[in-house]
Amino acid sequence: MKILFAISTMQDGGAERTVANLANYFASQNNEVIIMVLDNNESFYNLDIKIDYRRLDLYRDNKKVINKILRYKKIINKIRKLLKEERPDIVLSMNYKLLPIIIMANIFINIPIVCSERSNPYIYPSGLTWRYLRRILSIVCDGYIFQTERAKKYFPLKTQSKSVIIQNPISSQCELYKDRYMGDKKQIVAVGRLNKVKGFDSLIKSFSRIADKIQDINLIIYGEGPERKNLTNLIEKLKLDNRVTLYGKSTDVLNEIKNSKMFILSSRNEGMPNSLMEAMAIGLPCISTKCELGPEELIENNINGLLVEVDDVEEMSKSILKLINDRGFAKILSKNALKIRETNSLKKISMEYYTYFQRVIEKKKCSIITEEIISVGKNVLKNILIRLNLLEYVYEKMDDIEWLRLRYFTSKDDYKYAIDYLSIRNKENYNIKSPKTFDEKLWWLKLNYRDNLLTLCTDKYKVRDYITECGFEDILVKLYGKYDSFEDINFKSLPSEFIIKANHVSGGNYICRDKSKLDKKKLSRKYKKLLKRNYYLRSREWNYKNIKPCLIIEEVLNNNDDLPLLDYKFMCFNGQPKLLFIDIGVAKNDGSHSRNYYRNIYDMNFEPVNMKETRESYNYELIDKPINFERRIKIVRKLSKPFPHARVDLYNVNGKIYFGEITFYHGGGVNNIEPQEIAFEMGNWINLSRF
Repeated sequence: MKILFAISTMQDGGAERTVANLANYFASQNNEVIIMVLDNNESFYNLDIKIDYRRLDLYRDNKKVINKILRYKKIINKIRKLLKEERPDIVLSMNYKLLPIIIMANIFINIPIVCSERSNPYIYPSGLTWRYLRRILSIVCDGYIFQTERAKKYFPLKTQSKSVIIQNPISSQCELYKDRYMGDKKQIVAVGRLNKVKGFDSLIKSFSRIADKIQDINLIIYGEGPERKNLTNLIEKLKLDNRVTLYGKSTDVLNEIKNSKMFILSSRNEGMPNSLMEAMAIGLPCISTKCELGPEELIENNINGLLVEVDDVEEMSKSILKLINDRGFAKILSKNALKIRETNSLKKISMEYYTYFQRVIEKKKCSIITEEIISVGKNVLKNILIRLNLLEYVYEKMDDIEWLRLRYFTSKDDYKYAIDYLSIRNKENYNIKSPKTFDEKLWWLKLNYRDNLLTLCTDKYKVRDYITECGFEDILVKLYGKYDSFEDINFKSLPSEFIIKANHVSGGNYICRDKSKLDKKKLSRKYKKLLKRNYYLRSREWNYKNIKPCLIIEEVLNNNDDLPLLDYKFMCFNGQPKLLFIDIGVAKNDGSHSRNYYRNIYDMNFEPVNMKETRESYNYELIDKPINFERRIKIVRKLSKPFPHARVDLYNVNGKIYFGEITFYHGGGVNNIEPQEIAFEMGNWINLSRF
């Protein structure tokens, strides 16, 4: 296999060390290996002489926009030339910021591109532009390699579906060191770039608290970086000049730190810490902060290392003393830490990369021709329809055909329809006769639960009566009118802005932002068809079957700060809310549903739940608990009390609660809940014994 590694530089760093280890192994196995760097520097790490090391010499510090544009064009042209000349079987980008350049250089060359996520995606990059661009690029590239499950979960489902989790390899050099821990060097060691993220200031403070208790043991920090001056000042301030050494870079750091008393990782966040892994692999007892991401995947507390909270100076000091004073315990941690040689050996991890590369290459070969033909065909047809002003008409006719199929060519038997429906969606394993999971029980309720109150609460008009009877009239959105047809609407009596809703379907909304620009003819055609359709045929949700269609017009809900509405969806079971889904960005400007919106999941203490369900999550730190949260719980308890399960949706507009809807079959019963244990737990919350 011909493999091209793309990386900005091969100077000292975790990603660079990983590239060196992988490249050397692949070269030793008679693969053709190219390492492409953008700078003009030699590699900090020793590389096999068979590796083709390409220095593009394209780094220039220039803040003029026009020069930046020209520089990027030059980079793209050089990479494109390299790809055309070498035709590698696969490209592995070790930096998401290289992805747009590589993807553009690869246009019409179609070499499979894989990206490796090296940092903590919840923190980096800090800029929203790069965060958004990375999400798009992760979907565009052919594969994605993550180091942790949590990092993977940050990305879109489409990216996750084609990704793999592979941890970093440890250097084969680690296996040359003795298995037995000696600890005869009177030093505590730490390795990493001297920046704030690595937390060396906190480590130095921890050491200062116990320095007088361990007078013959010093702290040595290996690495270089922008915080050297500040750390030096801190060392002088704490009068530790003779006890703490900032060693700088070392080309043989493993030999320097072997047989030290212990290794400490004091980071505030990580991707997957190479230095910690290699310290464990040479048998050093290790202490690490419980930072995101990586350490908790590597260390089981008190088994193969110690974990302390980030920036907890006192806890770190106590842990250091514990390892110094209890040599027996330190030896146990050392012995268990050595197991990482097996789980993360260079051979094992390299083969995981190789196997994944093969999978991506084969998939690319099979799909590239088909994808190109379909894509070109779709674009050509779409452009023709746009030019003829027929695109919207075609979409409309396709929808008409779908409803004809539902009406005349699907099984009248609900159970048979359910089996066909689930089979098409690869859910043949659903047991809807003896249900256990949440989705299975929703389907059982669809097919067996009949109550006229379901119909009333599904009807977007009549549900207002139910809300009023429950004593919550104040949460109803202002109603401008109810009409049996679009032609009956008196537009003169309406304000400039309003929303039209069909009471008998899911998604039949239209927001009018300016009445003077309303295309009445187009809307009339839309709602004339919609009012003739029975949504039950599409969903087989009995509660829709007997609703008398009509249109209602309500006030449009807008936040004063122009932020998108948050849709608070309370998952209730026998009148008790158990989970809260907060949807962000559900509605488009015209009122139709967006396919790409976010969903956060909380318990009733407003704590995030470790659960994934169809949608990507939003940054939890940006969503605050609403001040009227307790009243919301009171409302949903009463509204959901008559039902074995109901999802009650509420809005929060400028501090006021508004009712959205009551839904009985969340997600149509096809929700892809992960982990599976939660799907069963939610299933247990639905009590079917009453039926």
